Amino acid sequence: MSKEDSNLINSFICLKSQDGIPLFTRSCNGSKELPFQIIGTLNSIFTIGDKYGFRLDSLDSTEFKIIWKMYQSNITLILIESIEPVDESFYFRKLDILFDALVLMYGLEDLINISNVEKFKKEIKIAFPLIDLILNSSSNFDLFGGYITNTVDLILDLYETNDIVSYQTALQASCQEVNTSYACILINGRVVTASPSWWEFKPAESFLISVLCMTLSKATSCDTPIYLPYKNPSQPLRFLTFNLCPNITLCFICSEKPSIDKAEEVVKRLWHPIYKSLVNLKLCLPRNLPNHITVDQNMIS
Repeated sequence: MSKEDSNLINSFICLKSQDGIPLFTRSCNGSKELPFQIIGTLNSIFTIGDKYGFRLDSLDSTEFKIIWKMYQSNITLILIESIEPVDESFYFRKLDILFDALVLMYGLEDLINISNVEKFKKEIKIAFPLIDLILNSSSNFDLFGGYITNTVDLILDLYETNDIVSYQTALQASCQEVNTSYACILINGRVVTASPSWWEFKPAESFLISVLCMTLSKATSCDTPIYLPYKNPSQPLRFLTFNLCPNITLCFICSEKPSIDKAEEVVKRLWHPIYKSLVNLKLCLPRNLPNHITVDQNMIS
């Protein structure tokens, strides 16, 4: 494989569909941004089929696969990945997740109605940490299954049986005081427990929120605007995250109120008494099971 070909692999390209203007490219192999000539050629291969009455969705070389897909008749995404022994739907599902990630961070209306390209190029950088983590997910144990099965990982049991009761009680009380129905506890992107309304999200939304949480600052708290790709793609909501202890995060999705300072006061008051119990959650990783549970050796994992 030539050096030029190796630079293509694991690249992600976003263009305006109508005029083929490149909006951004991302790569997980540390290579430089793809030259405009290559991007233009890839877009031409995809669009030229319209003139002859067919649509080319994918193309294989000996080393890599190229996948094209147009969204909302306005955004074209191109994914270039090494060939794996998986069904082709795997690659298209990954493209769908990447598009949903753009909607999550930027909003559907602004994404498909770009009036100022240069402004968009600056603003869309907010989505790059999430995009990059998904692109690297094939080598990341925590994420590999998520976009394949369109799910999130769960902690199947807790280190102490009574812990789940204390977590759910604190979570319910937190929801009432923060005035939201959507709350969740995550450990390294895995769901420990969540409010009933949290499970109303589409699987892709739950997966992306879990991955987004892993990209946020390790500050005590964060207030991040997001759009739910299926539930609310055009109206921004607030994604409040609080680090209860290292790698364990309490998440809320809410509207304008409360202020993050008020929410932080609620979190400290309700969750500090069970801090020691939260620390024990780390003992469940990486199996997602506590150490005292023995798994039958005949099970394939």
